[in-house]
Amino acid sequence: MPQMQQLLASIRMNFLWDTRAAEWEPLRPLSRMGYI
Repeated sequence: MPQMQQLLASIRMNFLWDTRAAEWEPLRPLSRMGYI
């Protein structure tokens, strides 16, 4: 089902952002809301 695939992709992206959040701290809220 496409929705599940999209959800997993979204979670994976959030995880990737979190792993380098130290240097991107100011951008984290934007990435969470999907603007980046």
